[in-house]
Amino acid sequence: MKKSRVLCKLCGLFLTFLLAPYVVQPAENMPVTSEVSKLVVKRIREKYVDFYRKYKGVETKREKYTRYFDQKTGKVKKTERVVYLEKSYFYEEPIIEVLEYEKNGKKLPVSKYKRYESELMYHIFDERGKERFDVRVVGFKMIKGNNCYVIKVMPRERTERHYKGNIFFSVDTLNLISFEGTLGKYPIGLDELDIQLFYESKGDFTTLKNSVVNLFINVPVIMPHTRIAVDTKILEYKPIPN
Repeated sequence: MKKSRVLCKLCGLFLTFLLAPYVVQPAENMPVTSEVSKLVVKRIREKYVDFYRKYKGVETKREKYTRYFDQKTGKVKKTERVVYLEKSYFYEEPIIEVLEYEKNGKKLPVSKYKRYESELMYHIFDERGKERFDVRVVGFKMIKGNNCYVIKVMPRERTERHYKGNIFFSVDTLNLISFEGTLGKYPIGLDELDIQLFYESKGDFTTLKNSVVNLFINVPVIMPHTRIAVDTKILEYKPIPN
């Protein structure tokens, strides 16, 4: 009888871990089984599919600071600072209004600001994320006090609209914490790209809070062998419901 009770208790503990893995507080070097990885990914996907159904984007006020570095000396040769309002839609082009623009510390008319446009990125955990990305839990990591799942993200197709890298979700809440990586494919002229994205969650809404992007561009004549660092802060934000 005693042995039976012990076995039942052990089975109960195992099922608790399997069915609710985000309750467990694992160590960074704790191994992740295939079964646990699939269940965690399934729960995250369910959460964020609902998120993309409920919201269609976010209104933000942003400050972006860009530094261009001299190829030979490594010193900053040019800076730009721009403050702007952006309505960012998950599946539509953003609407942007520039409020302030500075170049090398000097204020200029906002009409002088040149925005570099790019295609909308694919979302890793929306309804079509499964067909576009291969994702799996590969470990755990502490990030700013959050015990996180480390999820490796690999694009099923290498394009400029796919991410590649690691994405981090809170073990406790499954909230998106951060992403670090690059693109599935670089556009012509881009030799290197390192992306760090940091998120904030309030209630059931999650949004980008700040980003750090470092890139190396080599476009002959126009921008040869140029390293650029872009830091963006979200000053204010408001969800856009569906």
